[in-house]
Formats: sequence, structure tokens, C-alpha cells
Amino acid sequence: MFVIKIGLLGLGTVGRGVYNIINNEKGYYFQTEDNAPQIVKILVTDTKKDRGSELDYSLLTTDPDDILLDNSIDIVVAVMGGSEPELKYVLRALNNKKHVVTANKQIISDHMALLLQTAKENNVSLMFEASVGGGIPIIDTMQQLLKINRINRVTGILNGTTNFILSQMSQHRTSFAEALKTAQEMGFAEADPTADVMGFDVSRKLSILSSLAYNQIIQDDDIYKRGIVSIDAVDIEMTRQNGYVLKYVAQSFLKGDKYYTLVAPALIKESTELAVVNNEYNVIILNGNIIGEIKISGKGAGQNPTANAVVGDIIYILEQKAPIEADFSNPISNGGIDGFHGKYYFRFQIDNSQQFSAAFDCVDKYVEKKDVIYQRGNLFFFTEDIPSSTALKIEKEINKICENIFFARVIE
Repeated sequence: MFVIKIGLLGLGTVGRGVYNIINNEKGYYFQTEDNAPQIVKILVTDTKKDRGSELDYSLLTTDPDDILLDNSIDIVVAVMGGSEPELKYVLRALNNKKHVVTANKQIISDHMALLLQTAKENNVSLMFEASVGGGIPIIDTMQQLLKINRINRVTGILNGTTNFILSQMSQHRTSFAEALKTAQEMGFAEADPTADVMGFDVSRKLSILSSLAYNQIIQDDDIYKRGIVSIDAVDIEMTRQNGYVLKYVAQSFLKGDKYYTLVAPALIKESTELAVVNNEYNVIILNGNIIGEIKISGKGAGQNPTANAVVGDIIYILEQKAPIEADFSNPISNGGIDGFHGKYYFRFQIDNSQQFSAAFDCVDKYVEKKDVIYQRGNLFFFTEDIPSSTALKIEKEINKICENIFFARVIE
């Protein structure tokens, strides 16, 4: 009986989840199919590390060639994380005519065109559903939409860690530091949360979705991003009093021959689609020229959702469905951030009357109409509609006056 053999690169959180679904038969497909694929080799850094009793230790190796050069292995699953050596391993696997499934958003966002072209040249599939949205089948959904529609807008909450943190701050009125600690204790945040809270994780995901949507490579480095570390409990309370919820939102849209991208905190009106997505859940909203708006949501963080997406890609390959294809020849260019405009919320911590006057004068120079509140050492502004570039000019000048500031655009 012919059985598809899988080589697994990495046995961290996601890798262990994939192993459990397949070899420990926790997935329904692997419980019921007589010739279900099996993981036959696993690349780790230490074969002697105690990894529990549910693992077959005879499968472990520290030599990547045991997987990449083994002609009997049909599919390579890459879940190590980071750029190198995973990029090198994935390219070698593709060039050795092995299908590849990966959850690595960094190598996909940075090298999507190269990787897809390499897969095509070798008549194999490169699948990366798990690189965006955890358990949300967004890549497959987008591939189907693009057969009929032109997608002109992508909006979403794409990071379960930051959404969990902001939900904790809102629901339990905790500080950012306390909410981050809870996220780390529950396994939703890494020991070093920089990639999440500073927006790198989100912008890579937006890069992948936007590149596929607009038929042009949208580089992560070209996406403006601002993190959530400066959000304070007073911001959560003030925005709530005015009928808003603070969320970390990724947006891109295509207009004419320009694309516009942005990752930043935003004020969302209560009870709207983005506002009610809480904790580790993600939501992605696509706009097609024929279908209009389509929304898909689900868990965006954790072992099981991501491992589920990885294994789903494996089954997709087994069923010999069409591989991911993309045409990156659309002649569009980066329009910057001025395509984004709206009302803005500003909060400045004020220590003395000189700071108060200077901060007020700064905003007054750029914004004609505004609502102003001074409360317990904080100066708050809700502005009229302004371009994002104007908000950045205010930020730049206020940073010379006050040390503790926060601002966010209102998404109506």
C-alpha cells in the first residue's frame, strides 16, 4: 500500500500540533483513511530533549539532508520560523521536487514570487494557508474569489496576540503590561513579543494578502506600521466613553495605479464588525468588484488553529487540487499613507502649563475643528477629518513637547 511520506522541519508549538493531528491520529481524516500520510522524519536541534511520551523519538534527526535529500519523502512541512535556515531548506525541498507546506509568514512575505516560481518550475505545490490568520482559510478563499473578482480592499484584525491584549485591557481595565503578561501566561504571546506588539507580524500578513489581491508584490518594508505599546488604560476608558473600541487594524486598498497600506491602532464604533472580534480571534474583510464585501473570522493564535491550517494544506495537496498561483505583473506603485484619512484621537500626558499651551498650539496649527478634553493630567483631542500625513506631523512636533502620547484614526 502506497503511503505519502512527510518530513517535518521543526517541532515547536505548531510542529507538535501537526504531529499530533497526523501521527497521533487526532485528526478525523487520519483516523479513518487506511493509507493516510505519515510523518517519517522530524528535524530538531536536540534529539535527546524530553518531549513527552506521545512522540516517536526514532523519527528525530538533526541533519536536514535526512529530509531534503530523501527521495521517498513527498511533502516537507516547514514550521521552524524565522528567515534562515528555513528559506534555504524550503528552496532545496522545492528544487528536489517535494511539495512544501509552511506557516512561515516571514519567508512568504519576503520571497513569495521566488518561492512560487520555484515551485512552478519543479511542478510541485507551495502552500501557505497557515501563514495568515491561524485557522482562517483566507488564502484558499482569496484564490477562489480572484477567479471571478478583482479584490480592491483588504481590512482585518490579523494578530491574535494584540487583539487578546486589547480585549483584556478593555474588558478587565488592566494596563498594557498586565494584559501582555496574561497573554504570555496563556501562550498567546511569545517571551519576546516585539514582532506582535510593534506590528511586524501584522504587516507581513498584510503584505501576503495584498500581494495576492492586487497582483503585485507589496513589500513588508513598504507598509507603514505603528505598534500598540503606547496605549494606556486612559485611552481605553476615553474611547469607550465616546462609543469606540480600540483595535489593531491592518488595511490596504487599490485605487487606480496606486496601492495604499497601513497597520495601526484604530478607534472602531462599538457593535460594528471589527469591534466585536475579541481575544485571540481574527477577522478579515475582502471587497470584490462583483461579490462586494465578504468577511471570514476564526481563531488567529494558538497551536491547534495553525496546525489545522497546515494539515489542511497537506490534504489539499493529496487531493491534487490546483496549487497557489499568482501574477505579479500589475503595474501599480506605493501611494503612501495619504489615501487614509479620517477623524483622529490624540492623547498627550501633560506635566505643566507650558506643555499644555505648546501641545494645544501644535494641534491648533494643523486642525481647525476639534473637541478638547483635559482630565487628570491628560489632554485629549478628537479632530475633524484630516489626512494621515497631518496626524504624523502632529505626532512629530508633540514628541518634542511631551514624552507620553498616543493617537489613532477613527474608522467609521
